[in-house]
Amino acid sequence: QHLAMGAAMVREDAWERPARFKPVDEEAQQLRTTVGLLDISPLGKLNIQGEDVEALLTAIFPGATLPSVGEVHKLDANAANILGQVTLARLAHDEFLALTGPDQGATLSEALEAASAGCAHVFDLSSALAGARITGPSARAVLEAISEFDSSQSYFPDMRCAQTKAAEIHGTLVRNDLGGLPSYQLFFGRDFGEYMWATLLEVVEHHGGIPVGLEAMALLQG
Repeated sequence: QHLAMGAAMVREDAWERPARFKPVDEEAQQLRTTVGLLDISPLGKLNIQGEDVEALLTAIFPGATLPSVGEVHKLDANAANILGQVTLARLAHDEFLALTGPDQGATLSEALEAASAGCAHVFDLSSALAGARITGPSARAVLEAISEFDSSQSYFPDMRCAQTKAAEIHGTLVRNDLGGLPSYQLFFGRDFGEYMWATLLEVVEHHGGIPVGLEAMALLQG
């Protein structure tokens, strides 16, 4: 579908991903003024759960403050031999979703498995879940069109997470703003990947937005 829309692809961490659909400046401007849709399916996605999950995460991220239920924290992962940061979303008292770069999910999974003791279990969902990132001033309007979830600023500010339905499909929603713009990461079963992409793209285009590639997102992050 990306190729059919004219995407220029780039190989990143063993994945073929859209670098751009239109000139990068045009895509970045679209993100700043309306809304853009990015495929983030290659991200590493780990579900970590169990009664002893806090002890396990503290062992991997010493000194880190773990998020409360519904919160999202960015943690330094150097202790786990991972470059960059890990985004940790707390879905329940005994359940977390960890997001990494496309090539880091397996490394974090191995580190967690090696340190695991007691009742704590790690499930690598990197291949099981697809994902899309909705970014821009109209991002909330896109969510409202496909979900009954309250994504208002007062209820769902930056660095929050929730499990909800989008386009009648169960998913996990993570808000992680970029460049001062509202930005939502939506994860769902890969079996619904093409359906969800088409649904989101239709709504994004209805609100004047476009699909975007990695280059525009990088430009937005500065």
